[in-house]
This record gives sequence, structure tokens and C-alpha cells, in this order.
Amino acid sequence: DGSPRLVALVYYALGDGEQGRKNVHDYYSFSGDFAGLVASAVCETPQKVREAVASFKGIGADDLIFNTGTDDIDDIKRLADIVL
Repeated sequence: DGSPRLVALVYYALGDGEQGRKNVHDYYSFSGDFAGLVASAVCETPQKVREAVASFKGIGADDLIFNTGTDDIDDIKRLADIVL
């Protein structure tokens, strides 16, 4: 009953975007070309994070999960400063 729930995932790496893209690509490397597609979508700047939020809001996403592409704990604070 009711509308389906739309949940989306966004990767980000605000401290070291290059390393974040590499890590995400490595994680998805088993999937062939899909790895490059996902890695190319890693949000590396505050503007890209804002654009991702707006895009998923625009399609009616109920939840947006941000997953960091690096082990830089400071990226969590950087993200919070942008989205909260």
C-alpha cells in the first residue's frame, strides 16, 4: 500500500577526491565499466554535494545516504557543514 520508498546512495570525498575516486573504482572493479561510472560520480566539492542533494530531491528521493570514499574522518564534518 502507498508509494514506493526511494533510497539513493552518493559517494563523496571532500578531502582527497582523487583517492576517493580510486577507492570507489577499486571497490566496484568486479563490475567492469560500471566501476568507472560510479567513480566518476564521486562528489569532491561542496557544490557537487549540493547538486546531488538537489537532484535526488528533484526526483522525490525519500532518503539520501552519503558514503565516504576515503578513511578521512574529517570528511564527515566537511559533509555535515555542507548539508546540515
